Amino acid sequence: MEIRDIRTNESAKLKYVNPAEVVPKLTKIIALAVQSNLPDKVKNLRTNILRKHRERWISALFCYGMSKMLKTTVYVASY
Repeated sequence: MEIRDIRTNESAKLKYVNPAEVVPKLTKIIALAVQSNLPDKVKNLRTNILRKHRERWISALFCYGMSKMLKTTVYVASY
């Protein structure tokens, strides 16, 4: 089996979501967190426990922006 085949198989296992559907929902959740009494590190997703969520948020924003620029949907992998 070639390395290319392994990568293809792994990417086929991922679930892809449309960032246009995810970003507005995440924006509402983050807005609620900002208004809360949580510590700043938690509000900004800057703890080790929340690292995966911060990376997903950044990925969704990137794909959303690319979708707007390219005028086509750029899906983001949700793992």
